[in-house]
Amino acid sequence: MTQQDWDLILSNAKYETFPKDVPIISEGDTFQRIFQLSKGACRVETTDASKNKRVLAKIRHGEDSQPIFGEISFLENKPASASVISDMEDTGVYILEGYLFDVLAEHYPGLSGRFYHYLAQMLSKRLKQREEVGLELTFSTRSSSRRKKHSRDPSLSLRDSKFEENGGCQE
Repeated sequence: MTQQDWDLILSNAKYETFPKDVPIISEGDTFQRIFQLSKGACRVETTDASKNKRVLAKIRHGEDSQPIFGEISFLENKPASASVISDMEDTGVYILEGYLFDVLAEHYPGLSGRFYHYLAQMLSKRLKQREEVGLELTFSTRSSSRRKKHSRDPSLSLRDSKFEENGGCQE
């Protein structure tokens, strides 16, 4: 996306500010909007069946070129899978209604392709970041569980393994 693309999109968006700890999007909300953070910070969180909240991510202005959120609901036309909550006083957000984007896309044919390409790149980046975190968590969990097994049973050794039972390396 070019700066001109962003200027065009944001000139047609509504700007709102949010006090700290106020939901911008509530989990389960149905909407057809894209949100762009222009000032401050937000946290993305879900609530489990026991009403425990879990922070999935933090979004801060300035960390990403154009930090946006609400894209999953926008793309899938489904309820929000998480809440996005203002994490600083006076968090500023541009809100673009889906129907306005459709109008812009009709008048500026290349805009739609560039916008969806941007969304695909951004979602790919987020997915890779989550996978890296997941791999780190999985690896550390497996490593610690292995250490626990070996530390609890000092009789475990290579001699006890199937490898030696079968005569070691066989050709």
